[in-house]
Amino acid sequence: AAETGAVVYTLDPVVTGEAVPGARDAYLEAMRRNLETLKKALG
Repeated sequence: AAETGAVVYTLDPVVTGEAVPGARDAYLEAMRRNLETLKKALG
């Protein structure tokens, strides 16, 4: 990216371990952030 001046966007891979209370909400929030990142990247 440095050579071409390209913008790099990072997505959260949402790697999860054992199920814990609130894990579903954390997963959904990470997916929402990923969606916003994709919207920004794709214009």
